[in-house]
Amino acid sequence: MGETCGRWIRPFGFTTVSVVVIGFLVGCGPEAELFRSHSGEADRYEEPALLELVQDENTPVEQRVVAVEELERLYTSNGEPERLIPVLTRHLNRDREDPYAGYYLFLVGRIYEEHSNASSIAEHYYRRAVKEHPDTNKNGASIHHAALDRLIRLTDGPAQRAEYLEELLERFAEGAERGELHYRLAQTWEELGAWDKSFDAYEVFLEYPDARIKGRPDAHREIERLLAYRNVPAADTHEELDDLISDITAALRHRNTSRLLSLRSPVEFFTATWNQDPDDPNSRFDFDLGVFLNRSTRLQWRSEPERDSTDREAYLRTTNWDDRISVWYFYFRRIDFPANPDLHGNWEWAGIRFGERL
Repeated sequence: MGETCGRWIRPFGFTTVSVVVIGFLVGCGPEAELFRSHSGEADRYEEPALLELVQDENTPVEQRVVAVEELERLYTSNGEPERLIPVLTRHLNRDREDPYAGYYLFLVGRIYEEHSNASSIAEHYYRRAVKEHPDTNKNGASIHHAALDRLIRLTDGPAQRAEYLEELLERFAEGAERGELHYRLAQTWEELGAWDKSFDAYEVFLEYPDARIKGRPDAHREIERLLAYRNVPAADTHEELDDLISDITAALRHRNTSRLLSLRSPVEFFTATWNQDPDDPNSRFDFDLGVFLNRSTRLQWRSEPERDSTDREAYLRTTNWDDRISVWYFYFRRIDFPANPDLHGNWEWAGIRFGERL
């Protein structure tokens, strides 16, 4: 190979930088063999050559990025990933126009996040990767997408998180991911008290039935219920549980079917046995309550809720409705809808449980 050996460089796409540095830095003599292996003592001979590739202004950008990845592998395997940080920051200070600058900033951020437990510093570098440099694709993935994902997860400030979520939605999200991101955006607007924006985002979330929310398997049903409370007048609810029970027992006493029906919650009022899920679509009010109310001549009820009732949920025991199922428990709950302070925390009659409690 003669004198040309020292100038030979394999094109980008090779699997190890060791092959690149053969001849490029040390010629074709016996020392070149030290760069052919990634194991054992050979690692300590790789570092100078890799550093030279990163630092040399004449190194082609595609070869530099492979050298950086090899250095990352080397330092990580040695338990010293932080050593890559000054290498990359020095290079970026020297060459701010490097087309892989965003990728290098992402690597710095990832090292701070994953190895130094320095999330706030990591955020700084992820943000720079997104805001200061063009996007870069690595292994088919967008660096801006990856950085925004991490920024959304790390950022404590809801206003900043909303900005990142909106950018991710505008630039990258497709399919079910759009549904998940709109759900997260809606929750972020909730934190800011921007209820109209939150509801708008939830409405979009409902357009993606395949979207899955971790830890919330019934998220779509929960949001449908939440949005339904927008149309509930506060005047139709009760601030005090005792007042609600008083109105219900008065309707029972006078066999006033229309009044009793008017006291039901308009949001998914359920009728179910104790072993049925009240969220099951089949657990819905689908019988004529008036028939039972007017047929029972010995209807009885307690004046106070059950002892195990809480400040959020309560039951009232009533009896003698029917020969087959005599006992019905009326179920009451507080409304959780902070978007309307006049409604939030009020009590509603939300369902009926048939039979004795299990």
